[in-house]
Amino acid sequence: MTTYIETVEELIAAIEAANAAGSGVIELKPDTTFTITDSNKATEHSNVGLPEIRSELTIRGNGSIIERDLSASQFCFLVTFEGESP
Repeated sequence: MTTYIETVEELIAAIEAANAAGSGVIELKPDTTFTITDSNKATEHSNVGLPEIRSELTIRGNGSIIERDLSASQFCFLVTFEGESP
């Protein structure tokens, strides 16, 4: 499955779809800036901007940037798990 992404909302949905499918390839629109404005989920270790990655997933950046909005509270971008999610 290859998903072409243009927005943060599409990126979140594509990660969730890859987790549900068990694997995936996400292709970011070339030279696009994805600005995350808030955490997507709080984990026991920190707040996270994107969904947990629980499957085999490739994100092809194509020169794009994923950044945190400077006015947003601090959070991690990604959390990955091997095996079962806690």
